[in-house]
Amino acid sequence: MRCARSELGNPSSQDQRQISPRTFNPHCALLHPLWWLSLVLLTLNDHYLKFAGLLPTWLTGKLSDFAGLLVAPLLLVALLGLRSTAARLGAFALVAALFSALQLSPALANGLTQAAGHWGLHLAIWPDPTDLIALPILGLAWHLSRRSPDQLSHLWKRAVAAIAIGLGAAACIATSALPAPHYPVTGKADMMMGDVILLNQTDSAVGVHIAMLSDRVDLDCETTASNPPHYLRKDLFTENGLWTQLPGEAAAIWPIGARSNRTERRGCYAMLLSVDSSATTLVFWQADKVPVQAQPIRPEAGEPLSHAIILTQSDGRFIFDLVGNVQVYQWSTP
Repeated sequence: MRCARSELGNPSSQDQRQISPRTFNPHCALLHPLWWLSLVLLTLNDHYLKFAGLLPTWLTGKLSDFAGLLVAPLLLVALLGLRSTAARLGAFALVAALFSALQLSPALANGLTQAAGHWGLHLAIWPDPTDLIALPILGLAWHLSRRSPDQLSHLWKRAVAAIAIGLGAAACIATSALPAPHYPVTGKADMMMGDVILLNQTDSAVGVHIAMLSDRVDLDCETTASNPPHYLRKDLFTENGLWTQLPGEAAAIWPIGARSNRTERRGCYAMLLSVDSSATTLVFWQADKVPVQAQPIRPEAGEPLSHAIILTQSDGRFIFDLVGNVQVYQWSTP
């Protein structure tokens, strides 16, 4: 497996002029340190930073866009074994077009999410036109597709390329085996801290998608509580994550570790919640009416719950039953 440098080097070089689709290796860009750095950033961001509360929610959302647009087209080129310039340009154009369409069309994003749900894939797609700011990173990805390291050993190149394809595919398909987030209670492994919890009382694991109200949004909580769908718009929410929740398991729907000081000072919480391919639901509550407290991770049958959304299923449809001071509304994008 030879990874030769392409025409980005000295254009008068005899070696550069001899590069052709026949000798070009489409896997070589996956050996580049920038591709691996982007893959690590994409995985770390989606699996940890979005829940850790270390960075602003708008920033974690954009990090995934930039990293994903560098990882995805090079991965597609490698998977399809594309060698010619025209074929690689087509792959890049496909990635750009699909990314743009998903950010601009809530209907397309929702349709893809529902279709994936029927195949057992848990997708989290939250359209946001501001994410299109990441498109220029495709220029850097194209640069990497034309210029690859050529000094690695034969076996090392093959091993790294194989690992890269596997990890890249896993990171780009927005599926997740993340467990439900539980903020621990010291000395009590079966307890967690939370206010509003989601309890899965179905017979199977479900993919929980959440988008939290941005901490940059200021609200009059009493006014908003009178009619949350009237005062809240889709662009006020930031994509935050996806986890898998097991049967009988409870989880705080706004993880404690993902709360910034600004969010807590606001005094009320709003989020968009969907389960697998279900319709999106708006959830709202006020902090002074729903305190954070220790709660069981796996409540016993009949155990009283203070403030909860209990998920059940009937005839293939998910049903939300409410306990306590929680408001939920069927969401339609304003």
